[in-house]
Amino acid sequence: MPADSLKQMGSTPLRFKCDPCDRKGQYRADRLAELVGDVGLPEAMVLLATLGQCPRALNPPSVNSTNYNQDKCQIRRDVPPPSMPPTVGKAMHEKWRGYIRCERHHQGLKATKPCGVEAELDLPTLVAAFGYDFEIARLKTKLTAPCCGSRSFELTWYRRANS
Repeated sequence: MPADSLKQMGSTPLRFKCDPCDRKGQYRADRLAELVGDVGLPEAMVLLATLGQCPRALNPPSVNSTNYNQDKCQIRRDVPPPSMPPTVGKAMHEKWRGYIRCERHHQGLKATKPCGVEAELDLPTLVAAFGYDFEIARLKTKLTAPCCGSRSFELTWYRRANS
């Protein structure tokens, strides 16, 4: 029995997607094991594509084909991106990183270029200033661009990689 077999995954929901065929679906791991057998996830995806009558899975290209990677079945596990926590306190504890970038287009009555300055937000300071339960959606009303004080800026968020 493979180390990461479908039955060992229990009732974990698995989402699959194939961009060229525009197919997608979701199965529980134990139900998928009933369909394709207790195999590992890579084998299960190939068997699932074959059961779904995917033309690329039914007629795989030759390994020596120049377009092998484009012509083979493109089924993959569809993992949703992590959802942003609702508060700055949770963002800090979940190790998110926030960046603010100036997007101003006017200074006074004159058109100007954005400063383009990007700075990392210091989440512990934001928690100390606004509180643990301050909603991230409300940050735009409290911050200004660090370079020029403009209210026109963009906030971007990234999840820190586990190290």
